[in-house]
Amino acid sequence: MISELKIKFIALTFAILAGLLLLSGFSNAAQAQSTSQVTIVGIPPVLPSPFATDIENSFVTGQYQIIFNYTSFSAVPVDFIFDFTVLKGGQEIIAISSLPAPFTPGTYVFTSFFEELIFPQGANDVFQQLEGSIRNQIIQTGTVPEGSYSIRINARPVSQPNLVTIAGNAHFMVQYPSPPIPVSPANGSNVIMDIPIFAWTPVVNNAGIQMEYEFLLVEVIPGQSHLQAINSNQEIALVTLMGNTTLPYTPDFLPLEENTEYAWQITARDAMGNVPLQNQGKTEIYTFTYKAAQDEDEMLAGFTLENINLIPQFAALNDLGELTITEFPTFYQLDGFA
Repeated sequence: MISELKIKFIALTFAILAGLLLLSGFSNAAQAQSTSQVTIVGIPPVLPSPFATDIENSFVTGQYQIIFNYTSFSAVPVDFIFDFTVLKGGQEIIAISSLPAPFTPGTYVFTSFFEELIFPQGANDVFQQLEGSIRNQIIQTGTVPEGSYSIRINARPVSQPNLVTIAGNAHFMVQYPSPPIPVSPANGSNVIMDIPIFAWTPVVNNAGIQMEYEFLLVEVIPGQSHLQAINSNQEIALVTLMGNTTLPYTPDFLPLEENTEYAWQITARDAMGNVPLQNQGKTEIYTFTYKAAQDEDEMLAGFTLENINLIPQFAALNDLGELTITEFPTFYQLDGFA
């Protein structure tokens, strides 16, 4: 017969084994329910500046923040590695990883992500990851190419493969300001005013920097394309305006010849070179034909006015048939209801 002492010993052994199994199961359950989640905040849908240094400074100064949330039943510190990835148009262009750093469960806000964590890759290592065209543009202009970008940050544990990780993602665009839009004279129009007034829309930039506008006017020789005329013909007028978006063609300029076609274009730029523009700031090329001003009665005979296209595809005045039109040396005055 088995002695009472042996029975107690066997029972105690099974109890210890059961306890160990229970603790092991609890540990696995706790590990399985542990999570790490990264959230990226502060990055706008369209970046206010396309300059690489401005984007970097936004991370360094805390404008773009990284929030790391680690949950676990255990208070034992766990080492995490942070993987930082940048994609352009869905293609990975930068991938770096931090050195392991210990964290206990809690929420952490990184206001200076690249200084609070240690990344062994230097700036040159990161720069060399970029493809040649992007690298060359940053070297030459300091700007990041236009396009759609994503940043992904994942915090992964060094030694707990069952821990659930949720990466943070931020999507944004790098977009240069659009060039001006020519307003008047309308493209292909006949200009009969003694002093034509050239007008265009201003450039809107997030930096709030005042732009300068270069006005170029050339004659179009029969048989030439408008682009050929702008690129090769002697300028009739070439003037740079600071901030102004209208230019009366006064007698200070060379006179315009009757029945002659002209092409004009505006090039916008920031004098300090801080604002890159689409199409190098150049507008579409507009043309007009200049004719001598006619007698007012002759000019308005049989003339009806139904609408005025102020800004193509943007703003217009309609139903103007009942207006009274008065001509002045530099403008027309419309009176009535529209």
